[in-house]
Amino acid sequence: MSLITLLIPPLAIFFSGFYLYAIIKRFYIIELTPLEVLIGSITLGFFGLVVPDILVTLLLNNQLFRINYLFLTFFYMGSIYYIIKFMLKFSNYVEKIQDSFILSREKFIERVSNLLESAPNIKNTQFTNYLYIILTGLILNYVFIAFFAPMRGWDALHFYIPNGYYFYLINGFPSSYNPLNFFLPFKSPLNSLYISFSYYVNGEFSAQLIPLLFFVGLILTTYLLSKELGMSKNTGLINVIILLSLPITFEFIFDFAYYQDLPLGFFYSSLFYFFIKYQKNPSQHYYLLFASVSTVLLPLSKLSGFIAPLILFLSFRNTSKTITLTQRIVLFLLSAFLAYKASTNYFIGIGVFVSILGVSLLYLNFKSVETSFTKKSWLYIVLTLIAGIVTTGIWITQIVKFPSIRDGLYSLFFDVSSNSTIQFSLGLLVSPPLAYFENAHAASYLTIFGVLFFANAFNTFLVLPKLIGLGWLIKEGSKQPSVFTIISWMTLFFMFWLAYFPVVSVRYLMPILVPVVLMTGKGIELTVKQIYKNKNTQEDKWSTSQQIITIILVLSNFIGYYPFIPFDQLFADYNYRIFFFHKFIFITLLYVLCFYIILLFPLLYPIDQKSHLKKYVIPYDPPRLKRILTLTLIFLFFLPFLLQLGFLITNGLNVNTYQANFYYSARPGREELNSFLSNLQISQKSGMVGVNIPGIEVITTRAFLDLILIDQIPTISKPLKSTNITNVINELKRLSIDIFIGLEPKNSFFQAYNSSFVNKYPFIRFVQTHNSPIFVNSEFSVYLL
Repeated sequence: MSLITLLIPPLAIFFSGFYLYAIIKRFYIIELTPLEVLIGSITLGFFGLVVPDILVTLLLNNQLFRINYLFLTFFYMGSIYYIIKFMLKFSNYVEKIQDSFILSREKFIERVSNLLESAPNIKNTQFTNYLYIILTGLILNYVFIAFFAPMRGWDALHFYIPNGYYFYLINGFPSSYNPLNFFLPFKSPLNSLYISFSYYVNGEFSAQLIPLLFFVGLILTTYLLSKELGMSKNTGLINVIILLSLPITFEFIFDFAYYQDLPLGFFYSSLFYFFIKYQKNPSQHYYLLFASVSTVLLPLSKLSGFIAPLILFLSFRNTSKTITLTQRIVLFLLSAFLAYKASTNYFIGIGVFVSILGVSLLYLNFKSVETSFTKKSWLYIVLTLIAGIVTTGIWITQIVKFPSIRDGLYSLFFDVSSNSTIQFSLGLLVSPPLAYFENAHAASYLTIFGVLFFANAFNTFLVLPKLIGLGWLIKEGSKQPSVFTIISWMTLFFMFWLAYFPVVSVRYLMPILVPVVLMTGKGIELTVKQIYKNKNTQEDKWSTSQQIITIILVLSNFIGYYPFIPFDQLFADYNYRIFFFHKFIFITLLYVLCFYIILLFPLLYPIDQKSHLKKYVIPYDPPRLKRILTLTLIFLFFLPFLLQLGFLITNGLNVNTYQANFYYSARPGREELNSFLSNLQISQKSGMVGVNIPGIEVITTRAFLDLILIDQIPTISKPLKSTNITNVINELKRLSIDIFIGLEPKNSFFQAYNSSFVNKYPFIRFVQTHNSPIFVNSEFSVYLL
């Protein structure tokens, strides 16, 4: 796949958004900073692609290709316009300054010398430069992964990518189930639509770099929100570094890149950023335009985006007594409802904790500073949400046509029937064989209640700065409306998560990752500056001690990548280590305490004072120490990128070899299966059946019925469980399924497959016993039915 193939889809989305912004700016006075323009362009780009896709395709059947090609045409025409405009301006610029380039040799040498003298000296590297080094290394690593990683992510391979591929094949949305994976299109469409767009652009899956747009957006909103909360530039950069180095963030780029949570997190962040800007500048209504665009895209990214307007409504105290009273009543009733759902769905302790959060937020609402929202402001808010109401309304109408989806959503979110009883005992929520990164936090109650503070995904070792940062947020929340908005955003979404998904997945907390990072970064700043006093009174001037300790705290994020706690689990499987990391939380906290005791040691030998430095064996001096620190940072944060690049180069730039070594979804056994099925000389109309082989239908372009998920479709799963093998084979033939894929002992899922699925579906044993395989390797076997 060429570089151009990868670049066109994300560039088309971003620059189309920028062109839309330029058009809007011609008719409406908008004054955004360059970084705000970048965020606005990303949101407008996805709005311009997704909203017309949905409206036109659902109102006019099978027109998806027209919208995608019109969008692509708009991108090309806009690009040509700006290229010509740039060339004309550049030509005029060259004509004006060409004389200034005709310099004497002495003058040229003098200018070069001045330039070199003004360049930053490594001995005088400032803390900001250290932070830029760290940031560059992290970004390079993520960009490299995005370029060379294969299709990945269990949910993405099962749902989003097959849906996007099928949207492309039929030029619209399926009116029933998707015949590629036999599932109804119950997932919000944004991910699948940008995936289908990549197929329209290049005729193949080429959406690898589109998730980077969301990461860029998260970086920018994190930095800009830091500034809006009054944090310094260095603290803003520290926040961005924390964001990019947290274990949960790494998992998103490494494994969950095509999941719904990533765009959801970005659009939540952009919504609240523009809303906070509007809070501070009520006369600048154009901020509401960008906030509303984000609001529209939230439910189209994931169903939990529907609660964004409610959180927005409850996230400030208004000068109007009627509105404020309404907010408090809604907050009280919502808290009671969520507490009841948590108590009946999971455990009464979770319900009590939700109640405490609701009461605390209600108290902060009483204490917070009032924000003036006039009737005109509310009118603008309502008007800018009309597009979102119409689009999401049409989408909801589409998905609730299916009774199973309608009943499932109602049962999950709203059902409070008399059959719902409060749960008083629960025991351990996750057993080790089932534990993995997403749900390991459910190993103990403490890491459920305090998941943002104690869970590996958010770095347990930063619990102290997070608690200090939380204290700062609460203190400032009564003084700054923007801080109260951040608290409300984080607390309200966390309450929803506790009520519905506390034992399911930690990645569902992605929408509040940015406020958690802001809390952590501010906590680090306060912790370091209180413990390691700095004689310099400048807010953004960090002493050498403060710089080194801050970097050590940030480096603690990487402990989550290979957790060594407790020590007796050091050589256990990664998922087991994460599980015990949470199960034995008090032992873990003891290790954290030791970590901070070691961190406090430099108090005895402040590295800023030469008199103490002489006590060391090697006579270090601050300039030499800065050189060592600079080289160490370059080594640590560029090493992952350089190792991957070196591996790719030493293997002759063979991307398949690189993917096979680093990604489970591209392992050799799976690649052999993919190759065999893709080249199998049998009709493409012949589908496949198997267990836990995500994405096989997209790679082979054959329908695939995965038995690991089929229980959600009783009309299909029930006939397949029959002991009458003839009836089962006939049912599979009716579904045009002629191929069975079995699992072999070296497949990681073989134990569960052999103990559960073979017994649940008797035809599996019959096929493997009475048929000869046409393909066998260490992980898979293929049979014709």
